Amino acid sequence: MDHDTRLRRAAVLVLPYAAIALVYGTLFAMWSGRLPEEVAIHFSGLTADGYSSQAGMVWPALGVLLGMGALFGAAQYFGRMPLEARRLIYPVSYGCAALMGYLFIGTFMLQLDLESARGVALSGRHMLAGSVVVLLSGYIGFRLAALGPQDPAPEPGGAGVAPRLPMSPGQQASWTRAVGTTGLGLLVVGSVLLAAVLAAALGAWMAALPSLLFGLVPLAFLSVRVTVDRRGVRIGSGLLARFGKTIPLERIAGARSQQISPMKDFQGWGYRVRPGRSGLVTRTGEALTVELVGGREFVVTVDDSKTAAALLNTLVDGK
Repeated sequence: MDHDTRLRRAAVLVLPYAAIALVYGTLFAMWSGRLPEEVAIHFSGLTADGYSSQAGMVWPALGVLLGMGALFGAAQYFGRMPLEARRLIYPVSYGCAALMGYLFIGTFMLQLDLESARGVALSGRHMLAGSVVVLLSGYIGFRLAALGPQDPAPEPGGAGVAPRLPMSPGQQASWTRAVGTTGLGLLVVGSVLLAAVLAAALGAWMAALPSLLFGLVPLAFLSVRVTVDRRGVRIGSGLLARFGKTIPLERIAGARSQQISPMKDFQGWGYRVRPGRSGLVTRTGEALTVELVGGREFVVTVDDSKTAAALLNTLVDGK
């Protein structure tokens, strides 16, 4: 995918967040004098139960909007995001933008010309209208996902048993390669951390702490190292490399290199388990497929998988 295409697709994801932030900031600049000094910023159910200054309302909201837009844009620009991934991410992005825009702007408008924000409440009508806006925005995102140039087709010839790697009798060899996850993984982590920062800024520490911890855990899995040697295949994930998965050579029947699409082949990213196969899938593209004794397969997405498969087949032949 060329630079201009990635830039245009990233801009499509950033646009709704930037537009909502502009509208929200403009409304605040024009009508902040019509707001009470203490405004409602948190609702329990439909009734306000958390309050702050006007600055405590506008700046966190603008930060979240611009931060979410930057995260989704970076995920598209730096990540390998094929059409099936875009059809998932674009509706989510546009739906999130619509939801935040409706809540931020809606609660702002609800408090205009009030002497006090105490007792401000949303109604079922507001929730219904918000749901319609989110669904329509998600549909727009889904339609936009398919616009632009088509994705290049995967390189042919990925399937089939890999050739052996020539080795002299008694010679030892090993292969290792690190692969980083796509912008999608960073998007998930960043979104959770951003939500935690917002909750902390609004004083909801009990909600912020679990979100922060949940967001920090995936940081250990943003880089995966795959090693092939006489012991078999070892997959270590980032900071937890010492506790990774090892497939002994005795359990391996063969290996091959193939092209993998996370959504098409595994219905998602991360550690996946499907009938007859499992794997660690962090992106679209080249993958090492290990054929296990008994018929199952283990797949890990990694560059130079043809060399890894060839070495593994040679080691299996000599075990």
